[in-house]
Amino acid sequence: MDIQQAINEFVLYCQVDRQLSKNTVKAYRQDLGLLRKSLSGAAQSDVAVIERGMLRGFLREYHGQKPRTLKRKLASVRSFFKYLTCEKVIIEDPSETLEQKIKLPKALPRTLPAGEPKRILRKAHRRLKENSSESIRCHLELCVLELLYGTGVRVSELSALDVGDVDLYYGSLRISGKGGKERIVPVFEGGAKEALREYLSFRSKGQGALLLNRGGGRLSDQSIRSIVKKYSPNATPHMFRHTLATQLLSNGADIRFIQKLLGHSSIVTTAMYAHVEQKAQRRIIRSKHPRMGLVL
Repeated sequence: MDIQQAINEFVLYCQVDRQLSKNTVKAYRQDLGLLRKSLSGAAQSDVAVIERGMLRGFLREYHGQKPRTLKRKLASVRSFFKYLTCEKVIIEDPSETLEQKIKLPKALPRTLPAGEPKRILRKAHRRLKENSSESIRCHLELCVLELLYGTGVRVSELSALDVGDVDLYYGSLRISGKGGKERIVPVFEGGAKEALREYLSFRSKGQGALLLNRGGGRLSDQSIRSIVKKYSPNATPHMFRHTLATQLLSNGADIRFIQKLLGHSSIVTTAMYAHVEQKAQRRIIRSKHPRMGLVL
């Protein structure tokens, strides 16, 4: 089997059998496309002749890039050849013994500055009051911002919401998360719930996508990012998610509740917000501690 056919079948397997997210499938396709370009001769026409040394050479081309980029390419290569081995397209997996020591920096999640969420929401509410001619658009933008901060949803989850996922009576949303896992998150009066109710009263009736663009289609991830940038140039949708989690933890919320709210499969992922909170605590204590600055 030639490598392009093998890539096509693997991508189809990821889409249909594993039902991976569009972004994950896109990353696999891109990484394996680069692998195909790096190979030559018989390796192009027969995946069975690809050897470990060829894969090492491919990865070596990206050693100067960010560790996360290299790690993703390694993961793509391993997943691809594991699939080919399981499907008996090849006998031995050339990626099985690939060893790449990739040290990822411990990057803490970026949060919005103190008071920034309130400033953003106030600006959106003010714009709604002052622009009656753009009322539906203003309601949409306010709804996007209130949902991001009120529920901590990922941008892809927000874009994927349908009208049928909203329950205003109980005040909840049905979220389709990573790996097709569903979760129910609450929406509260005076915030996301009110914004949803107002938006739905202006939105054209019918089912389908909840958040609509000007053409009546589903609001894209990029459009949601653009709305956030409009109100805060240095902010991203994911920063709302990180800010909510950090503030909930600071206010005494149980970490397992936060895990369930955000849809984390592992508590380890949620625990990173404890490090953000500890960092903030150290900064405050350092600035207020009576010993600091005391000259003896």
